Amino acid sequence: MELYQVRYFLALCETLNFTRAAENCNVSQPSLTRAIQNLEAELGGRCSIANGNAHLTELGKLMHPYLEQTFGQAEAAKARAKDFSKLIDTPLGIGVMCTIGSTKLMELFSTFQ
Repeated sequence: MELYQVRYFLALCETLNFTRAAENCNVSQPSLTRAIQNLEAELGGRCSIANGNAHLTELGKLMHPYLEQTFGQAEAAKARAKDFSKLIDTPLGIGVMCTIGSTKLMELFSTFQ
């Protein structure tokens, strides 16, 4: 299961239209359909049926909250990693040799904090 497949499926759940879901994901409609079919093959059944407008099957309705949570957690992990690389809300460890005398640096550290 790939995250782009999950993203495409969630876009389909939101729009209930393969063409609009593809537009929202900036891919062609055949690419979106193929990705969703591959996801369905992994899950072992059809998640959506298209006849004019799409609708979710019982398997699709069952999988929707799980895939939504999975995608949300993946996005949160990416955001946290980005913040970490920018040192946003990231712990900073500072080592001081005992010969320097850490008491002289306490005022600097408290100001920095």
